[in-house]
Amino acid sequence: MMSGLKQVAYYGVAVLILKGLGFFMLPVFTRVLNQQEYGYLNFLVTLCAACSVILSFGLPELIFRHKQTYKHELNSLITECVLVSLTGCLVLTLLVCLNIDSLVLLLPVNVDKLDIYLLLVNLCCSALLSIPYSYWRLQNKAKSYCCACVAHGLSQTMLSLFLLFLGLGVTGVMLSGAICSLVILVLALIRVRKSLIFSFATREAVIKRRDFYFMSSIVLSSICLYVGNGAENWFIVANSNTQTLAIYFVAAQFALMTSFAFEPVRMWWFAKRFEKHNNNAALYGYEATRCLNIAIFISLVMLILSEQLLVLMLPDNYAQSATWVPLLIIVVIFRHHADLLNIGCFLVHNAKYVFVINAAAALLMLALMAVLVPKYLMTGAVFSLITVHGLRALAFYITSQMLAPIPYKLSQVIVAWLCLFILILIGYSNTDYVTIKRLLVLSIYGAYLVRLYFHDISKIAKQLATVCGYKYA
Repeated sequence: MMSGLKQVAYYGVAVLILKGLGFFMLPVFTRVLNQQEYGYLNFLVTLCAACSVILSFGLPELIFRHKQTYKHELNSLITECVLVSLTGCLVLTLLVCLNIDSLVLLLPVNVDKLDIYLLLVNLCCSALLSIPYSYWRLQNKAKSYCCACVAHGLSQTMLSLFLLFLGLGVTGVMLSGAICSLVILVLALIRVRKSLIFSFATREAVIKRRDFYFMSSIVLSSICLYVGNGAENWFIVANSNTQTLAIYFVAAQFALMTSFAFEPVRMWWFAKRFEKHNNNAALYGYEATRCLNIAIFISLVMLILSEQLLVLMLPDNYAQSATWVPLLIIVVIFRHHADLLNIGCFLVHNAKYVFVINAAAALLMLALMAVLVPKYLMTGAVFSLITVHGLRALAFYITSQMLAPIPYKLSQVIVAWLCLFILILIGYSNTDYVTIKRLLVLSIYGAYLVRLYFHDISKIAKQLATVCGYKYA
């Protein structure tokens, strides 16, 4: 338990600093850049996210999956993953350079070619960085992961600030990202060089044909997942302008604070969940439900705080964003359900059901967006997101239980949803003392969780007391 807590703590430090830097830069961006420029920057971020889904090739998931099967061949696996990723990056670079003019014409926003090239450097470095990052997570080297992420975030933030105040605008932000990503990539590869085995000698490949099927399924599923989590940006900017996208993106960022706050637990859990399931399916169900309750509690806390922070941090022309934050937090909670209650879909048939569900969700999302966003803009986008992610979470749970039944105790989550709806209703009602009423509801749910997991909390407290007593004895 303490080893797991220590890992979560390192991941927590990394996420806290990275996301803290991101939110520190949010008021800077919204003041140094006008709304049109900030919307343009967010479109580039959206484009980067779309391409990184493909360029990852599902390699992090493959590394996690192989922990049980190929422990003695892990170094060979890491080497092959680096080679696959490097090949993909070279192919993408060649295609972009040869077709840059056509690519610019296809985009719904007028994008500068220099920004495209800088985005390409960011993409390739991020794809390659995912290999050592995944290796560190798998090997319980959260400290190495934390140091690399923090160094990356701090250096990029400082350089971005410097270039912004030099007047380079969006291009300066993209340039800082490219430079820092490249430097951190070189340092990370040097750090894991002993785990890389490059040889011209003929040897049996660790990545088998079935693994490529698995990777293909993960990539296709990730593309569909991106459609469910990023397509609205394209529809909004195509049917409106970058200013509207900027308002929506700010609301989405504050809603995603809930996901970022849960990220340390998620990163530790996703690296260990296959092992935990193999060891004890019943205990896995209990721990997955506990993680879900933690995720929802964090979401409720952030729901109360995010609206207040938005008003305090940003200029008045972003005040409209606060309206959409609670509804987007519902989307995030649906995503937590889908992520934590889906392991059966990954255990059989090379995760093809993951692709099937995400593909169906993506098609439904595109259909709803195509009909609703041109007419209702952000209202249509948010309605589409809530509908599709709710159905997707239900589909993952039902399918997973059919393939590999897990004794989840979802009755324990009903209280969480009840508190969520009460908090949202209080926020949209024109009553006094909204924050106090919300905090009262949150305290009731917190007391429920303490009662529910009192044994776990007591166990952790005793272990912490033992460690502290040992250190200071």
